[in-house]
Amino acid sequence: MFTNPIPIRSSLTFDEYMASLSYRWEIVGLAFCFIGMGTVFPGAWDSIAISQDDLSGLSRNELGEAAMNATETCLAFCNEAGVLNDAVSWLNSLRTMLTTLIYGDRDYRSWRALGDLSTIIFSLGLNQPSSDPNTPFWLLETRKRLMGHAFSVDNQLATFLGRPPRISWRFCNISLPLDLSFKELISNPEECSLSMRNLDADGWNIMEHDPQAVWLRVALIMGPVRENILELSLNNQVENLQSKVQELLHHSEDIWATLPPFLQRKDNPQLLSQFPSVYLQLHLDYIYNRFLLYRILSKRLDIWSPDLVKVSIEILDEVLLLIGHRISVAKLSPELSWVMSFYGLSTAGVLSIELVRRASYPDLPIEPSDPAEHFPRSRVIQSLSVFASYLQTIVQPNEGNYDICQQARETIRRVLDFVLSERTTAQSFIVPNSRIPENTELTDSILDYNYYITHLDNWQFELQDTLQMF
Repeated sequence: MFTNPIPIRSSLTFDEYMASLSYRWEIVGLAFCFIGMGTVFPGAWDSIAISQDDLSGLSRNELGEAAMNATETCLAFCNEAGVLNDAVSWLNSLRTMLTTLIYGDRDYRSWRALGDLSTIIFSLGLNQPSSDPNTPFWLLETRKRLMGHAFSVDNQLATFLGRPPRISWRFCNISLPLDLSFKELISNPEECSLSMRNLDADGWNIMEHDPQAVWLRVALIMGPVRENILELSLNNQVENLQSKVQELLHHSEDIWATLPPFLQRKDNPQLLSQFPSVYLQLHLDYIYNRFLLYRILSKRLDIWSPDLVKVSIEILDEVLLLIGHRISVAKLSPELSWVMSFYGLSTAGVLSIELVRRASYPDLPIEPSDPAEHFPRSRVIQSLSVFASYLQTIVQPNEGNYDICQQARETIRRVLDFVLSERTTAQSFIVPNSRIPENTELTDSILDYNYYITHLDNWQFELQDTLQMF
């Protein structure tokens, strides 16, 4: 099924290219990818279930795994034949997405799929693109988008797993995709030229922004900042850590400030009416840089940072805002589960630990001397309660991150039960005395910082075990 050639010429249209893929394993694999994704996305699954009366007795999960296995088989055929082309890169990209949806972000198969995608990216030279006059415009732009998508997924998965990225910006000459819709890209040359008149000198659309293009462009612009944060996080031999953290904080703010004005205003009515979910996720990813940097300081210097708590409150508020908007427009998807897993779990963990820490020492002053140190306990409890309910109702059993989300939900429930219990004031959270520094004033150190810092990673497992005694 690789005998029919795929001709590449400057006049090649998208329809002609897709027609050339007929009866090839690449297009078969792409079809199975879409079937697999259809089992995860609620609206798509409803269409599949209605249109197919006989699914051979397969459940939703079973059909998803069957589609995943079929996709892997098609890729294996491509690999055995040594096929390397744009269609194979598309297939690897969708296969990576499907793997995370079916098996979850923590599963090694997701990391392996990302490795295969990065290999394709470098093998095709997408990290060092060249302007080939024989390549049609739409295909050049599609390659930029694929590079942006792979770079973004690599960055996010590396952050989620705490691993080095596979696609480093230091070895990439990244070119931003234009702020045009895919429909505009594959239109005839006359219509495409008209659409390009709406672009400014930097490639931003001055008339109507395309959500996917905006996401990819911002991900590529801000990606190097996240990679520098990962490098700092994974390097245990860093000198002058505090100064480097401050430097990266300022750098992140400076890069964000270079984005167009329409992305700067959080209350921009035009942006919120066009694609609020995309904007909120972009802003979430930006402030998540601060969270990661403050967490690095807490873990490395053994200090419990008020800044870490404050940015956690800010992030969780935006996560709930995003979910609330999607519920209001009846657009629920696995994307929300990923947002909750990526941004919500870690920040909910910090806030859960902070609630336990404060409930454990009832003698702490309710209102600190510095107003900036105020902790909105009631608001945090309400936010965690809502977040826990979303973890239960939105994340579906057929999604890859279901187990980790439900483990976190159970831990949040135990934390709330503990801090709201009447006996909390009489029975404080037990910290081994050997870990409490001698001659330490309560108001100076709030007792044992180190004990709580050990829970920053895998909090949903370790903190729940500690609360079993109550």
